[in-house]
Amino acid sequence: MELVLVIVMALIIRQFFFSPTVVQGTSMHPTLEPWDFLVENKWNLRNGEVERGMIVILDPPHDDGREFIKRVIGLPGDTIHIVDGVVSVNGKRLDEPYVGGVATWTDTNPLTVVVPEGEYFVMGDNRAYMQSNDSRSFGTIPLKAIKGQATYRYFPFGESFGPIK
Repeated sequence: MELVLVIVMALIIRQFFFSPTVVQGTSMHPTLEPWDFLVENKWNLRNGEVERGMIVILDPPHDDGREFIKRVIGLPGDTIHIVDGVVSVNGKRLDEPYVGGVATWTDTNPLTVVVPEGEYFVMGDNRAYMQSNDSRSFGTIPLKAIKGQATYRYFPFGESFGPIK
């Protein structure tokens, strides 16, 4: 009986609070690397508490069974403008130390997007990547597509171990 209770509690925690996830691909380089193991926090998004700069796990619009890990750049009502490799939000250049000084690539120059109500504009940190699957290619995403926030890296051990920024 106790084993059943433990299993049920573990399933509830994994479904509604925290679950493990693994980075696949290089779209979040240099912040995250392939095969980084992360904790996905589902709890803090229950009330739609999505903030600019958060790294989120989402179901992409073209659901092929994979989850994507991206950074929130634009909130509902924001105007995103990308020109000459620079990202601006509501007319102000976005401070993005996490991209390591790399220019943001677009297949159209300039790119301007007004984020609809209830939706978000997300991008990977590997901005020079020309074929990135993010809001530059698939558009904005609804809140319901965001499953959780990547909050903690628990593998590999070393200097990257710990809270994700």
